[in-house]
Amino acid sequence: YQQSILLYEVLNQIHLANEPRAGLLRLHIRNGSHEKAGQAAETMLAYLDADTLAGTFAPFTVYLSLIEGLHALGDPRARNVLEHAFQQLESIAGLIADLEMRRSFLNEVPAHRQITALHAANSQQPLAFQRK
Repeated sequence: YQQSILLYEVLNQIHLANEPRAGLLRLHIRNGSHEKAGQAAETMLAYLDADTLAGTFAPFTVYLSLIEGLHALGDPRARNVLEHAFQQLESIAGLIADLEMRRSFLNEVPAHRQITALHAANSQQPLAFQRK
């Protein structure tokens, strides 16, 4: 992950560095390295404050990793990122005129499905993650 991040930064493809950084965040959480996970999350949040994930290969996977990482760290900003990701997802889905294609976009892509489900489950209560 570190080499990918460095390569994207050297190539001035900063937006793409968020994808391996999301993987690094998940890895740090899994390994219990909360300080390093927090650093990765802060870098991602700073990027999102200034820009979007447009142009990345899997933006909603990045959002989901950040949401889950912040939640694991007990960071209340997880809810804000979830709301932002859901709004972005709904905005894109709204551009799909064919209802079956829209349903597929929202329900057949794992990260999209998880963000939608998390949003529905947590709209009025604390974030609750369900793992399969």
